[in-house]
Amino acid sequence: MYQAETILQMIRKVTMHLAQQKQSVKEGVYSIMGGHVLNYEAKEILNQGIAQGITQGITQGEEIATERDIIDGIKRAINKQRLSLADAMDYMDIPVEQKGRYEKIFLETYPEIYQAD
Repeated sequence: MYQAETILQMIRKVTMHLAQQKQSVKEGVYSIMGGHVLNYEAKEILNQGIAQGITQGITQGEEIATERDIIDGIKRAINKQRLSLADAMDYMDIPVEQKGRYEKIFLETYPEIYQAD
């Protein structure tokens, strides 16, 4: 970022010197060199990276929210239905291959209400 700003400042100084009497030329060069028209590869890569980061952040946020909902559902099933952790996961229709993961998360989140089978 520093390098790009340095280059832009140098271009502005050269432009001011060369086009002292031509205001429209100065404004046009500033507009182009300021990024309004000029789109360079590094800028495109940066923008793509930002967009990808935002998308990944949203996806991860949705996964965390879903995971939190499942853990809270297991907690409600244990408390309201008086189920064991294993029975609560069955009640919630959690796939067998995901039960170990959710058990670990549940034990870390609510160790005080865990009911062993």
